Amino acid sequence: MPRLSKELARLTAEGNEDLSRRMLMLLSGMASELNVTNDRIAAIGVEIKALAKADADMRRMMDIPCVRPTSATAVVAAIGTGSTAIDICANPSFTVPERCCIPRVTGCRQ
Repeated sequence: MPRLSKELARLTAEGNEDLSRRMLMLLSGMASELNVTNDRIAAIGVEIKALAKADADMRRMMDIPCVRPTSATAVVAAIGTGSTAIDICANPSFTVPERCCIPRVTGCRQ
């Protein structure tokens, strides 16, 4: 459970002398909505991982250092399969994050 969700749960369960009853009710409702949103995000993440593992192009993309299922899915959707990391770096619609190892491994420039 993310830290904000935990803190909202604690605050609404224990109460707070600085917050009115109405404010605590509003926070409780917001905490419930946040939990639903977090659950939906987690479910979508599971779907993305399953799609990436089932697709040969995405699995190949994940062989590149720093590329995980969500990134592989986005890259394949945006620019196609690309046969090498250099092809990906050469595509102007894809910007390699600075923290990623692709430029160092392939020698391509950002």
